[in-house]
Amino acid sequence: MIDFENSFKNSKLPYVLGKAKTLSKKECESIYNYMKEYKPHTILEFGVQFGCSSKAMLDMSRWLKLNTSLHSWDTKKIFRYVEENEFTFHHENVTEKEPQCIDKYKPDLLFIDAHHYPLVKNLIKLCLQRKINFIIHDTIKSLVDNCRENSNNFTDTSKPLHWEIVTLGQLVSEEIWDNDYYENDTLIVKSTRDRFGISIVTFK
Repeated sequence: MIDFENSFKNSKLPYVLGKAKTLSKKECESIYNYMKEYKPHTILEFGVQFGCSSKAMLDMSRWLKLNTSLHSWDTKKIFRYVEENEFTFHHENVTEKEPQCIDKYKPDLLFIDAHHYPLVKNLIKLCLQRKINFIIHDTIKSLVDNCRENSNNFTDTSKPLHWEIVTLGQLVSEEIWDNDYYENDTLIVKSTRDRFGISIVTFK
């Protein structure tokens, strides 16, 4: 049986998490448990930066012996924790092109870490409409408060803030902002808020 603890300890992820400081071990374990249960075949990642999350998902795919492909988009090519031959990097702004990405690659999981309000909103809406499971980064409560304070109570969405958790709450339920578990008739949201937080949305 594949064990997260041993796989993690014997990998480069502890070093990467220590350098990048964007994901925690506990948050990685939540992603691992999701991948172990759902076995995604195609992941689309929006927002790469240095590639910490990319590295985590690629390593977990190998640990679990999954045949998973990862397509990742960002407007800057600055990743350093993952090799370019391990995944497909798309160096472009995909805002308003999101449906074409979904249609072309037919993902069964999205990883959303894009910050930009229109892109985040479009991606979440597509997932909700098409019932595509997704993981969203930056979901701690303090980011809701920060967006509220710096956007005139969420009215100025042009501000370069971490909009992921705000938008998820607006499109699903604001209960998600405060609660680590949320469920309705169509979906379940489980949040692990150990560093910046991740929320995993699965459809029934």
